[in-house]
Amino acid sequence: MPRLIVIKDKPNHDPDQGRVIPIFVEEEDKSLRLPKSDDFRHGNKIFVSKGYTEIERRYKDSELFTLTDYKENENDRDKWKEHLNQQQFYALGSWSDPIKSNTYIPIISGEIPNLNTGEINFSDSQAKEFLIHSNVKYFFILNREKVSGPFSLISNSELDRVEPLIISANPLGLKPHYIAHFKSADLKNHTINSTVLDRSFLISLKEIKNSKVDFQEQDYISDENLISYFKKNKFGTEIPNDGKYSIKGLLDFIKTNHDKIKTQEESPERIKRLEKILEQFIRESGNDKEIIRAFFKTAEGEKYLENYVESHSQVLPEHIREELNKKKRIQKEDLNKEYEKEKQILENDLIKIKDEIEQQKAEREKTKTEKEEALKQDHQKLLRENETLKKENEELKSENQEIRNICNLQTEKNKLAGVIEHLEGSKTKLEGEVKNIKEDIRINKRFFQDPKQIKEAILEHHALVRILNGIPSDTDTVIKPIELKKSQKSLNAEDTNSKMEFIKNLQERFNHSNIPGRSFSYDEITNLLLCVIQSFLTIFAGPPGMGKTSSTLRLADSLYLNDTESSDKASAFLSISVGRGWTANRDLLGFYNTLKNVYQPARTGFYQFLKSTKLLEESFLNLVLLDEGNLSSMEYYWSDFLGRCDQGEKKTSLDTGMPDEKERFLKIPAGLRFIATINNDETTERISPRLIDRAPIILLNNSDSQAISESITDGFNGAVTYQELKAAFCPEIPEDTELDSDNELNEIIHLLKEASIFVSPRKKNAIRQYCYVAQNLNYQQYELDYAISQHILPLIHGYGSHLQDTLKKIEETLDKFSFSISRNILRTIIKNGDEFAQTYSFF
Repeated sequence: MPRLIVIKDKPNHDPDQGRVIPIFVEEEDKSLRLPKSDDFRHGNKIFVSKGYTEIERRYKDSELFTLTDYKENENDRDKWKEHLNQQQFYALGSWSDPIKSNTYIPIISGEIPNLNTGEINFSDSQAKEFLIHSNVKYFFILNREKVSGPFSLISNSELDRVEPLIISANPLGLKPHYIAHFKSADLKNHTINSTVLDRSFLISLKEIKNSKVDFQEQDYISDENLISYFKKNKFGTEIPNDGKYSIKGLLDFIKTNHDKIKTQEESPERIKRLEKILEQFIRESGNDKEIIRAFFKTAEGEKYLENYVESHSQVLPEHIREELNKKKRIQKEDLNKEYEKEKQILENDLIKIKDEIEQQKAEREKTKTEKEEALKQDHQKLLRENETLKKENEELKSENQEIRNICNLQTEKNKLAGVIEHLEGSKTKLEGEVKNIKEDIRINKRFFQDPKQIKEAILEHHALVRILNGIPSDTDTVIKPIELKKSQKSLNAEDTNSKMEFIKNLQERFNHSNIPGRSFSYDEITNLLLCVIQSFLTIFAGPPGMGKTSSTLRLADSLYLNDTESSDKASAFLSISVGRGWTANRDLLGFYNTLKNVYQPARTGFYQFLKSTKLLEESFLNLVLLDEGNLSSMEYYWSDFLGRCDQGEKKTSLDTGMPDEKERFLKIPAGLRFIATINNDETTERISPRLIDRAPIILLNNSDSQAISESITDGFNGAVTYQELKAAFCPEIPEDTELDSDNELNEIIHLLKEASIFVSPRKKNAIRQYCYVAQNLNYQQYELDYAISQHILPLIHGYGSHLQDTLKKIEETLDKFSFSISRNILRTIIKNGDEFAQTYSFF
């Protein structure tokens, strides 16, 4: 199902329901197109049946966002055709995500902002309204076949005269306060026009950068920002600040120190612009009267004027001195009056405060006395109640002792009744045995008279003794060779199309298997294949009935591991039902019986399975299912294989303990892989951190995925060798390889450290191996999203508010990266933990 870029329409009469309007359609091959007229009938809309209030809260009216999934209403498949106000498709509010940063950037037509003031005049009122309500961070301007930007709006300005901010960090690699000029013809393949919004958009700045589209850079810093820049860097602080400093002084300083104030970041053009701005200001003001007047209004100006008059009072004319002294006396008298007035007010307030304090003291003493009296009365009452309770307790103890005596008598009576019943049963049994012995004596009298019957009885007894002693017969020791139908087509590890064709072929066989189960999408089947090939052990978790066992059986069939035509041949897949109480390797594989001098295989058939792999002419994938794997502790019965999770594919052997050196060591094939299904209830064992650190844990839940695989009639019609699978899906990562997902992974790992949850180097290497392969397989979701959900989230186990805060930070980070799979799992963990005394766990 393709993803949609949509906007809100309007809520329904129920505020939690509403509709969204598709704007663009992102196909599975990453191509982008406009919605067709027959894609979404009845108004080109999709009905949101639940969670519309979340959409209203998160997105503005014209803001673009992603709808990750939508479905056809199967219950009323044809009802929408009869009612024009109903839609064919529906979605949930939780299926929405914000669009990725640096994508779908609007382009408006008009003149570019004034370079000096940064002001812009919107000739198109609709464009202004769109920018108000679309919540865009920045936009581009189309002017005379040239596209310029990015520009950012100042939120506190009038929208018809806005000042654009030039963002300091963007995918185009522009320096701060710089913009890019593109030729509109060069962006033809990187723009798309929406007929619904009547607006053009740049699809992705990252794709423009990767496509190496030519553009010109321009320094677009405004006059105000230019002056602020020089203030910020404190140019001109060497000029003495004695009151005579003016703008002309700053201009002279810049001119005389032109070379000194140049910095590595600054260009000569910026310095020339600053000089021009200052000269224009001085020229237009005519004189410094306004500057001086403004200076004297400041605190520094007033102080300077007062000091000047004090130090130059002798040279001032007599009438000016008298006028100044008169003003001074009047000011002094006014200040004294004001002082006395304020003093009287404060004294009155002080008297009131003292009276209030005395009143509050008296009230507190009264309240204290009343409370003490009430406490004394309550204490006396409690003492009386305590005495009453003591008497009642003594009476209850006496009654309890009587009841215990009665119960003990009843117990003794029941025991005696049981003994009588047992003795009666023993009597009946002994009477029957006596009768049988008498019958055997009668029969054996005739038996010893016939030698032929004696010989047959001896042979029968010999066979019975071997069976009871666990000695296998000759037919039990026969090892059937594995014989698989080999694919006529080879898997080319160097060809991405060959690998994708193999996965789609696997998806088709999986979804059309005779074994019932839900359909898997392309991403899900690819994830399943990568985990099995790259990991010695893969764990399927989830509630009972979610398809853990059936998914493994369908995977084995889809890989042709069960495709054996003859009953004399073995398959490359083995299903083992783990029993309760398994404590050692002997329960899984078997053991050497020194008393009988024979190796006794376990009933699982695993010993014979490993022996059969030695007879293969070519190495294929050998898959073993440990069904209900945690009914017993895996660290005990699977201990011989735990250490081999770190040894990769080195040829290792198991020591069977047999004295024969040829038979003692049992080879482990390179293509051996385990899948364990687990449940989480009171009948199972908890998975230990050692196992979690060594295996991906895939959570299978109640998904209603309706993935449709392409019909493939030819191609891979048999099993593919393990060497081809390993080369295609488990190659070694070259040293010093940097992945696009490394920064996002490191950010999440850093957040986990705050809650003392540490990701081991083993886990991190497994995640990078997974992403290195998956990034070239055309995932619809993010490949790191799958890796986090099955490698990192299972590590979560703890309690407390600090862990709760950390998990919420991680949830916000996952939402920021649009990792919907991991985010939904983490939300469930947080919700369940909040309901269970702040105890948080993946399981």
